[in-house]
Amino acid sequence: MKMRFFLCAAVFLLGFAAASSADETTDQYSMLMKPAVAANAALQKSVAAADWAAVATGATDVQNAFAKIEAFWTTRGTMDAVGFAKAVQAAAKETHDAAAAGNADAATAASKKIAPNCGMCHMAHRDKAADGSWLLK
Repeated sequence: MKMRFFLCAAVFLLGFAAASSADETTDQYSMLMKPAVAANAALQKSVAAADWAAVATGATDVQNAFAKIEAFWTTRGTMDAVGFAKAVQAAAKETHDAAAAGNADAATAASKKIAPNCGMCHMAHRDKAADGSWLLK
């Protein structure tokens, strides 16, 4: 009887620890995503305003944010997510370089490569919780 109690308690605690760990991981990732989302929103706003100096700066901010996201996924061995983060960084660099060179068409086109990579990663690695929040898979 005591063994059964301890076994049930151990299973419960392991399940709770796993759930807490998943929430901690989601929280940690959320702290990386918030500046990345803000950086991309600012970049896209600058593109729409044709403020090419701000586009160049914003693209660098996106690159820096997604370098941290790449590191997050690298430590977890999630190679498709690493690839998405690298693709965003490459598009942001392309955006930066085109904006810095004054090539509005190329900067605009490059900036449009960012969102599809974000979307593919979100589809592959997020689940919607019952309360409407998002959890990492």
